[in-house]
Amino acid sequence: MTETAAERIPYETTLVPNDENFDGIRTMISPGADGLAQVTYRIWYDPETDEFGGWTGIFSFPATGWFHCKQENGRWWMVDPLGNPFISTGICCFKLYTGNRPFNEAFAEKYASDENRWALNEWEKLKEYGFNTIGSFSDEKKVSRYLHAPYVLTLSPMGDYLESIKEGCIAKYGIENWHDEGPFNFPMVFDEGFTAYCEKTAATVVTEGFSTDEYMLGIVTDNEFPVNTHFLETCLNWPDTSHVNYKTAHRWLKNNNLTINDITFNDQSYKWKQKFAAYCYETYLSKVSSSLKRYAPNHMYMGTKE
Repeated sequence: MTETAAERIPYETTLVPNDENFDGIRTMISPGADGLAQVTYRIWYDPETDEFGGWTGIFSFPATGWFHCKQENGRWWMVDPLGNPFISTGICCFKLYTGNRPFNEAFAEKYASDENRWALNEWEKLKEYGFNTIGSFSDEKKVSRYLHAPYVLTLSPMGDYLESIKEGCIAKYGIENWHDEGPFNFPMVFDEGFTAYCEKTAATVVTEGFSTDEYMLGIVTDNEFPVNTHFLETCLNWPDTSHVNYKTAHRWLKNNNLTINDITFNDQSYKWKQKFAAYCYETYLSKVSSSLKRYAPNHMYMGTKE
């Protein structure tokens, strides 16, 4: 092909033709509003890649030794540790699911029940299919120790915190599923206990060796984090008036020059409920990101897993 690097970015598709001499131009017949029409289109070659899967020979950024983001000519790029632009194509749940008899028998026959052999073989197949990242809900420890594969680390500071206080809340409020249903379906983002749990969870990034792993693409937290408009009413009506949820919601009303009637009967009430839900989410992100910056300063925090 004769295009320069600049002319090849941006591009529309990344198909690799079998013929090395293919010039990138192909003609096809495509249905249109006025019947069949001849359309000429261009297929682009995939760039060569480095050991992390970043594109080489196009342009590069200063290497930092870690995955990060950088802006170039008004466009944001993910950048690999060597400074090359990186387009992540990932698959989640990379881990063994044992317990199924046919699978266990096949696993024993093909891999002699060796999980490391299985992981290496599956990763090679995924690379052949075009994947370059191992996503959330995977066996990150195995990936980190045995594969040279960019991966995402999943942490659950809120999920773990809610589970840790569940029994106490059930005993105190006398309900069965305090955070699964009813008026208590609320992430306890204002609790000082949650703040401490963020520190505890972030510290595991260091103790389990992830903070020094250059292949770790970034960190996501808490799958499907709830952000609901009932949060404001839930906190305003919290049965314990000394609880931080009750105090925070009433203080938030006062700071916004609002009354209970403003968020109950006013046409603008939905807007304010949305704003309080956003305030809750921002509080969560602030606490989690602050802890992660202390324990994993070189890695990207990619927000909640949605």
